[in-house]
Amino acid sequence: MLPKFSSTTEGNMETRHLNPFQLARRWGVTPKTLQNWRYKGKGPAYLKICGHIVYRQDDVEQFETNNYHRLEQ
Repeated sequence: MLPKFSSTTEGNMETRHLNPFQLARRWGVTPKTLQNWRYKGKGPAYLKICGHIVYRQDDVEQFETNNYHRLEQ
């Protein structure tokens, strides 16, 4: 069973986390793909806490922004 890293609140700051299954569903890839990206040093930054991988939502959104490509017309 995975620990619940959904959010933490510190003062007025709230940090949300996604586990690999949630991120895989969000992007339409498999958790194995995310594992391969981590091995190759690709993809968003992640945390490994007690052997469990989580992604900060802020890092995921920044990764999405950095990889946004618009077709020139």
